[in-house]
Amino acid sequence: MSPSDTEFLSLRMPRVSPSGQDVLALLESERPDIRSVTEAIHHDPVLSSAVLKYANAPMYRRLVEVTNVRQAVSILGLANVRLAVMVASMRDFADDYRDHPLANAIWSHSFTMAALMRAIADMAVPRRAEDIELTGLLHEMGALILLTNFPEEYTGLAEEALAEDAFLEDREKAFFGITHNELVARVIDEIRLPDASRGAITDFPYMEQVPLAGREVDDHLAVLALAHHLHEEAGRQPHHPRERIPDQRDRLLEALSLDEADLAALQQQHKALRDSYGVGG
Repeated sequence: MSPSDTEFLSLRMPRVSPSGQDVLALLESERPDIRSVTEAIHHDPVLSSAVLKYANAPMYRRLVEVTNVRQAVSILGLANVRLAVMVASMRDFADDYRDHPLANAIWSHSFTMAALMRAIADMAVPRRAEDIELTGLLHEMGALILLTNFPEEYTGLAEEALAEDAFLEDREKAFFGITHNELVARVIDEIRLPDASRGAITDFPYMEQVPLAGREVDDHLAVLALAHHLHEEAGRQPHHPRERIPDQRDRLLEALSLDEADLAALQQQHKALRDSYGVGG
């Protein structure tokens, strides 16, 4: 039985903690102060843990483990602290499902895509790399929301999509009347997601081709699509249903001014990321 409109209106949604809100407000100021940001993070143990974990992630890993918030903020940079706030909010929201195979697959996919999209953006559109990384990190946030609110129904739906090699978005639309991408629009104000990230996430499954008209959202879409093509070519991820991916890889490479050497470097980096985040296939 599909959820009713009333059930959707009362969905549990991710919430940024008061300290997290303080951090986001500080980051939006004209000249953010790193000391004030660090102090605000210290007030929230969950946020502190997320910042440390993110600073020790494969894409930032140093020879020595990062063990304090001040060092973590210095390594991440203020822009990436925003990513850690989002991770903390989502992990706290979905904490009851931290050992669920589908939830773990969603997290692994999101972290892998975020790092790969950052690598692509650093090559192609470096001025937008930080926001594009955020798009990658949060593009499956809606799937976690659906799993957390409807664990039995969503797990069954995902398992059916896997077994039949069907597109996850089609199964979501048929059962819930909404896809996990569309659901992101419902939490935009709470997490302060940039407009380009919102547009890319909600439009992604419904395009045959990325517009490539030079708009910021087009860059997000092109990088998001290319990252998914590379991920799909490397082999299907266990427990993660198939996604509809717009456009063709070669057209996206050309549009982003990437050549065969860049592609080879990205494929190698992607392999390392899959190994680091435990993405099989």
